[in-house]
Amino acid sequence: MKAHTLQLWCVLLLPIVAFAGLVVRAELLRASGPVFHVAIAGYDPRDLLQGHYLRYRLQWPADGECDGATCCLCLQTSGVHTKVECGVADKTCDAQLSRQMVDQGREFFIQEDVGPALEQAIRRGQGVIVLNVTPHGQVRVHELFIDGVPHRRWLHDNAQRQ
Repeated sequence: MKAHTLQLWCVLLLPIVAFAGLVVRAELLRASGPVFHVAIAGYDPRDLLQGHYLRYRLQWPADGECDGATCCLCLQTSGVHTKVECGVADKTCDAQLSRQMVDQGREFFIQEDVGPALEQAIRRGQGVIVLNVTPHGQVRVHELFIDGVPHRRWLHDNAQRQ
């Protein structure tokens, strides 16, 4: 009888331990590498099957240099991001993102009723995504900022003003 009880405990604890391991792994990846604030542009399509997401793209710097497929976005913790040639060592870059990675559409989950307000703020150029790039080149999003404050606080402050 004791052997069955031990097996039952092992079977019950295995999913909990696996889930905890996945959470710890995700948090370690999120914490690895420097954090960057990158301006975004976007729109807010609604999809009833997926929930409510704010879709955005990282903004590509406007200068005319390096417009080909071999361009990368040079991320700097100082907040000044420029274009550079991919694969060329640039000591001013804390991380690099390929043009494909920058042009890729991304989604940020938002509350049901806040889409229009956030969409308007991003269209006015007030949106910034806080992210980090892992040593393996994966992008991990931390938060959406509007006018330099986290989006939830910005929404709360705007609601109080109205």
